[in-house]
Amino acid sequence: MALELRYTIILAQHGLEALAVLAERAVDLVLLDLMMPVLDGEAFVAEARRLGLRVPIILMSAGTDLRLKSQALGAIDFMQKPITLAVLEAKIDQAVAAAILVS
Repeated sequence: MALELRYTIILAQHGLEALAVLAERAVDLVLLDLMMPVLDGEAFVAEARRLGLRVPIILMSAGTDLRLKSQALGAIDFMQKPITLAVLEAKIDQAVAAAILVS
């Protein structure tokens, strides 16, 4: 809710729902949890890529080897849980600024 003051937030409960959102509208960034029901983060990325959906992803997880998983999945960044609001906002700001520079 704190992010809603600065960004338009679209929530998805699981990977399939997130894919449906991406099919309907363009987004600037995906904050992706690896451990989701129905379709986990790794399967979400594989399916999104298969469908040709290209969107910057910041990976989030409480799991181990997050740096390696992030690189393997092509994420632009990652965050180890628990995540503070300040770190989350900084990572989002960096990703959005980088996307603007590339545009």
